Amino acid sequence: MRLEHPMLGMFLKALDDSFTQPDMESLLLHRFGFPYQRLTNAQLHWQTQVININQYFQQRNITEQLVAAARDARPSVLEFDLIADSMGFVITPANAELEVLIRPESPYQDVDAFRCKLASLQAAICQVDTGTEFGTGTLIAEDLVITNHHVIASKLGTDGKLTGPVTCRFDYKTNGAGYTTPALNVIARTLLASSPHAAADLVVGPMASDFGALDYAILKLDGKLASEPLVPGGDPRGRVDISSPSAITRNTGVLVLQHPGGQPMKIDLGAVLDFGATRFRHSVNTEHGSSGAPVFDGALRLIGIHHAGQSGGTASLPYNEGVPLGAILADARLKNVEV
Repeated sequence: MRLEHPMLGMFLKALDDSFTQPDMESLLLHRFGFPYQRLTNAQLHWQTQVININQYFQQRNITEQLVAAARDARPSVLEFDLIADSMGFVITPANAELEVLIRPESPYQDVDAFRCKLASLQAAICQVDTGTEFGTGTLIAEDLVITNHHVIASKLGTDGKLTGPVTCRFDYKTNGAGYTTPALNVIARTLLASSPHAAADLVVGPMASDFGALDYAILKLDGKLASEPLVPGGDPRGRVDISSPSAITRNTGVLVLQHPGGQPMKIDLGAVLDFGATRFRHSVNTEHGSSGAPVFDGALRLIGIHHAGQSGGTASLPYNEGVPLGAILADARLKNVEV
């Protein structure tokens, strides 16, 4: 199999960017048993070496072998995944006698589409800092962030309005090498709609069912953010889509982007354990600082916000708990907040 443009250009650039000559020499020797001098001359410019290596595989119609080797050696390089998919490496298996679709409504996610969407969602997640309390929030409109009511409760006056600024800290992340990206602090001074938590949230027992106690807060930022570029000349930040809240079902896979313990953004995975009209319970790890964090299903659709959890010695524990997005939006619209 041969690669054609534009995939060929993408492949050559990815090889050029992600390998060095010693790394490539080792890969070719151990994967294929090819002495390096059989494919190219190590004294040539590196880009020329890359072209020669690719031509060797292209001329023999076995480029898919080089693509597979590069992808295995550099699994974090998205371009190798995209090229492998274009060559038909990812094939959805047919159902067999010993296999069954547990969730037939959404059986699989494309790997590259999932990774790209997850990367874009991170830009819409923020740490919420009241000065005395940390939480997590989500940008759901041009200038609106949703979090838990109890996260910002210390900043509420007797009239239900904010008594001081709340900081929404975007892009607070650390990469695998320990580099922490520069954070963007945006101030919120206005609370558009909110609902307190229920007394039942604080004790082990049945899920709360009070539609008047949904533990959410919608904050209005000082400036518009979603359409602004992440960096000068870059793509817009974007927001999390809330136009069609997904149904919550038991065993649905979920993930939470969060700032546990006030740390840079983290992710953990779990599943829905139980659900009702105003609460659902899940098995994702969370800590203080995770309150208000978005809970996404396996297709990265927002289904609710995390708000509480219980641990202990009974058979039903531990569990974490969230509030369904649909219930929150319905309450906010009753309060004349269009979201």
